[in-house]
Amino acid sequence: APAASAARPRPGDAEAPPPAGSSADRKNATVYVVADDIQGKTGVDVVAKGAVDLRKADNRLLADQVTYHEVEDQVEAEGNVRLTREGDRIDGPRMKLKIGDSVGTFDKPSYEIAGSTTPAKPGKPAKTVPPGRGTADRIDFDGPDRYRLTNATYSTCVPSASGLDWYARVSDMSLDYQTSD
Repeated sequence: APAASAARPRPGDAEAPPPAGSSADRKNATVYVVADDIQGKTGVDVVAKGAVDLRKADNRLLADQVTYHEVEDQVEAEGNVRLTREGDRIDGPRMKLKIGDSVGTFDKPSYEIAGSTTPAKPGKPAKTVPPGRGTADRIDFDGPDRYRLTNATYSTCVPSASGLDWYARVSDMSLDYQTSD
């Protein structure tokens, strides 16, 4: 299992590397944790409290408190949680995620999911998916670039002072950014 670093650089210090890598690197990348207080046992569990900044591969997780279970490669985050990766940003009060598998849940999130372009293939044109944003009662992470949202809104509009020009409200929605058909 990857080692958890309990190094205590402050945000912005050179010792705290920016998220790097891709979703393929998530299982084996080193975990970096910066916080006001870090306790635990390397190789088992780490509990970080106060201005937590956890980074692994292309993931960056900010929260008031994070527990990282190293053997399971799972984080539990509470309070002002923000997850960013590959251009996506999800904010909310609570999240539980197996980082390497991209499987977990996020409660009461607001989200912004980056758009993507799939290159043309023989017999198939290029496919562009615009960025999306909205809110939900819950987001389930069902693997890399796969999301299931419950009681959600979704829009491709950029918010303005008057809100969104349009949005869809759904009880259940699946977003799969890996499907190329």
